[in-house]
Amino acid sequence: MKKKIFTTILLTTIFCSSSCVVAFEPSVYASPGIKLGYNFGQSGGFTYGFELSVTSDFGKFPGWLSGIVMDIDFSKNWNKIHLGVESSFGSAGFDIGPTFILEDGKMDTGFSVTPFLGLGLIPYYTITYRRDDVQDIREAGTYLKYPLTIISGTGFKWN
Repeated sequence: MKKKIFTTILLTTIFCSSSCVVAFEPSVYASPGIKLGYNFGQSGGFTYGFELSVTSDFGKFPGWLSGIVMDIDFSKNWNKIHLGVESSFGSAGFDIGPTFILEDGKMDTGFSVTPFLGLGLIPYYTITYRRDDVQDIREAGTYLKYPLTIISGTGFKWN
C-alpha cells in the first residue's frame, strides 16, 4: 500500500511539474520535506533534518521556480540552521545562503551552496564554507519533498 501511495505522489508531482502545463497567473508552492544525508571529513557521520521551501513561478516563467528555503539539520557532532534562496528549472536547481552551526556548545556561521536534481526524491550535495580555521562541511544525501499549492494561477493552458 505504501508503495502505491508513494508512486501516486511521485507521478502526480512529475505530471504537475510538466512544462505542458502553464499557469496564466503566479502560483506559489510550499514544499515541506525530510532530509537524510552523510557528512564527510573529521566530524562526519549521518545527518537528518527537515526542510521547508516556498517558491513561485511569478506568472512569467513556466517551469522556473524561485523562492526561499529553511533547513534544520541534526548530526552527532553538530546542528545546523540554514536560510537561503532557491531557484530551479524543471527538476534541477540550487540553494544558496547563510548557515548557523551549533557545535560543542558554540555558535559558528557559514555559507552553504546546494545543487540538487530530481522531483519527489531529490539527491543533493551541500558544501558549507566556514571560517578560515575551521573545516568546511561537505554533505551528500536526498530530500523527500512534496510541493503543496498555496496559491494557484487563475487558469491553465495545455501546450
